Amino acid sequence: MAIKLPLDVEQFKKLFVNRDDIYSVQQAAGSGYHKTDRPITEQTIKDHMLGKQTIGLYQLKNNTVKWALLDIDINKEVWSAPGFKVEDWEDKITQQAINIQKILKGRGMTGYRENSGFKGEHVWVFFAEAVSSHLVKSVFDGLFKDMKMIDGENMHIEIFPKQSSATDTGPGSLVKAPLGKHQRSGKFSKFIDPIDNIILVPNNVIDKAVNGLDNIFDNCAAFRNLRDEGIHSEHLTHEARLAIGYVFSNVDGGPEYIEDVLFSKLSDYDPVKTKKALSLLKEKYKPINCATLQSQGLCPGPCANIGNSSSPVTFFFKQKGFKNEDVKCVNRLDDLVAIDNGYYDTKGAMPEKISNFVLNLFDQVHIDDGKEPYTVFRGQIVNEENQAFDIEIDADDFSSADKLTGAIYSALGNSGTYIGDPVRIRHASNKYSQKNSVTIKKIFGYNENHSKYYTPSVLVTADKISSNEELIISMEGEAQAESLDMGLISDKDFEDLKKHIKADLLTLADFETTHSCLAHAMLPPIEPFVDTDDKTKYAFFLRGQSGTGKSFLMTALQNFYGTFPEDVVTWASTPYAIQRLGYFFKDTMFLVDDFKQANITNHSQMLQILQTYSDNTARSRLMSSGKAAGSWPIKGFLAITGEDTIGGEASNIARMITIEYGGARRDIDKGERVKRLKGLYKAFTPRYIQHILKQDKTEISDTRQKYLREFLKLIEGQPNDVRISRNIAILLTSYHYLAHFLWNKKDAEANIARLKIYLISLLGDVMGKTMEEKSSRRFWEFLQEYIAADKLQIAPDTTTFSMPDKRGAVVGFKSGKKTYLIHKVAFGEVQRLLKQSGEPLKHGLAAILHDLEADNLIKSATPTPRKFNGKSVRVIEVEFDEPDLVDGDN
Repeated sequence: MAIKLPLDVEQFKKLFVNRDDIYSVQQAAGSGYHKTDRPITEQTIKDHMLGKQTIGLYQLKNNTVKWALLDIDINKEVWSAPGFKVEDWEDKITQQAINIQKILKGRGMTGYRENSGFKGEHVWVFFAEAVSSHLVKSVFDGLFKDMKMIDGENMHIEIFPKQSSATDTGPGSLVKAPLGKHQRSGKFSKFIDPIDNIILVPNNVIDKAVNGLDNIFDNCAAFRNLRDEGIHSEHLTHEARLAIGYVFSNVDGGPEYIEDVLFSKLSDYDPVKTKKALSLLKEKYKPINCATLQSQGLCPGPCANIGNSSSPVTFFFKQKGFKNEDVKCVNRLDDLVAIDNGYYDTKGAMPEKISNFVLNLFDQVHIDDGKEPYTVFRGQIVNEENQAFDIEIDADDFSSADKLTGAIYSALGNSGTYIGDPVRIRHASNKYSQKNSVTIKKIFGYNENHSKYYTPSVLVTADKISSNEELIISMEGEAQAESLDMGLISDKDFEDLKKHIKADLLTLADFETTHSCLAHAMLPPIEPFVDTDDKTKYAFFLRGQSGTGKSFLMTALQNFYGTFPEDVVTWASTPYAIQRLGYFFKDTMFLVDDFKQANITNHSQMLQILQTYSDNTARSRLMSSGKAAGSWPIKGFLAITGEDTIGGEASNIARMITIEYGGARRDIDKGERVKRLKGLYKAFTPRYIQHILKQDKTEISDTRQKYLREFLKLIEGQPNDVRISRNIAILLTSYHYLAHFLWNKKDAEANIARLKIYLISLLGDVMGKTMEEKSSRRFWEFLQEYIAADKLQIAPDTTTFSMPDKRGAVVGFKSGKKTYLIHKVAFGEVQRLLKQSGEPLKHGLAAILHDLEADNLIKSATPTPRKFNGKSVRVIEVEFDEPDLVDGDN
């Protein structure tokens, strides 16, 4: 049987082989390469990809190249040290490669990531045709030679081509060919990005990359760092944007260039505002000088490149042929001064007072909610009486003269406040403020590859549970989500807490209730590893009478993810508020309490929340400005308590697991212990998360699959059989691992078996409810009820007759011993009556007739013509559950 190669040989040659007359062979254990003067043949390439030998490619041919390569590597003193594990560096290396790809993308080039097979990653760029090596080296050195590294002390980057041309003494540097085995590690390299449809870089893109405007970035390290930071983080401070704008708005082609290569890459890019701002800068300001850049902390100090000049704009004009003394730069910020808690503009004959206060901004806070990142400035306004007033303003509002004026008045009041020119006040504030830059993430829970779980206070990995010193996580300003957090606990206190959970918390109600509820509460830590094929979610509903203790139990369980107050989220909140808040409960249980009809202003909107939650989507809403507000899918695992039963379509019922609260005799002492100790529950969860991270993830998925097969076998062939079986299998899988964490193996297996019996009984309950809520079933049952209640009627024969006013519309008629339904009329009338109760059918007539036929409730879904009142009508023959509905005395 032929062995499949990772890439076609011809495609390999086309992409990677430029010089084909020589190559090198990597020696055993990766000790070096031995150059051979033999040509590269098809067999050479096959042997390389099969691991029989590992070859190195020489990049230059006639001083041209077909590709460029960025090699991200760990310093030798690090990887050669005892105890080195490449796994500890994978996240940093990956992020560095992604940063490189972003910069390339900004220049119209696509980079393809390759795992080297040892300790680093390569990023490849492929050209449509051979390009001058001198040109490529110039471009790539300019982009990446001084690139900011994720860990500059322990990582570095190599850029290929290393030489502008080959020499007589050697063919230039070589690169280990991709898709081969590394002789030191024994591992094959592989491309992380697919290369079956490579985007080749045209020559004009490379030519365009050589630009006099590039010269500014190539020669000014301060500007280059700002550019890289902006592209990597998709954000720049207001001062940084101004500094770059001052320079590029004052050179030919600069505004278009900087908008294209940088400003358009920022997350808050607005083309209209950007063009306007650059235009204003050109009208009012000359290029910023180096001294001001240094005073603002944007430049570390004088550099040799600048010589006797005073601004980064010098590098543009130097390429044009100007001498240093010809380039004059003035920074209008120099005209703004702060004296006696007021700002003055000194550019005229006499100083002009522009404010009677100073605006000191201390913190520049970047807030990343995983969806719509934004920046706020925090600081103080100090008036002439030396009174200080706190101020917080969104960065976008800060850049608006009107909104900045409003914020100042809001802080100071309008009595005696003088705002001469908000634009110049903003510039003066930028000049004198020393802002501390902070990034806050409103992203609770797992990272993208589910190897770490972040909370404001705690970081959990498979190896350790520790204080979170990696990221600032804060849900400030997000109502109940502000309480999300976890804690640390000693081993002894943890064992005592486990005993309390088993003896008190899990005995507040009957076994089936409490154990099912805890299984759902602890589902978030395990769910990412439970399913790989379907990411829909179920909603957990604990139903019971008021005062039984259901809310007490579920609010206690919410404390496994933080210390929560008693006022949890309720169904009295607006649908948008519920969805937005649920977004911040990612990887936790999200409790929405007290479901009852009196709390629901719009029943259909509530059903829509359940549907979009299950599908991991959310509806947008329209703001007063006419723009669509961002959608906020509920990321938390929804838990509901309530008195009423949630109705709706069968698909909604199938999206839920409903538990009837089985309250044992109330035990006040246990309840008091739960109230007293629930503040410690958040210290239980990190231990459980670590336990899950240590598990074999394949076994978790296999456990879920085993339970799914068992449950599906019991209801296979019924509507929504897979969805219902899957939901209950996931709940039992959660309990399976939780039980083995709480109890010894024998007790755990006994409890799992006991809960499994209960969950099997739920299968029938859910299946019965979904059948009741099928549109066809609801239509059929309500049709008969409306006929019985005289809201609709069946005519006793086919002739014209008079009807008492109190009786409803005619939807069918008798003809001999047969009953016929005027199906379109019947559907319209039933739908009209159901809409009055707020629960219309969600399916069309054709689908309903098809299902009625499949369920043997009608003889055929195909209408036939019949005479009624002397006219032809299309009808279907029916046989009602109660024949008396259609006798002549009805």
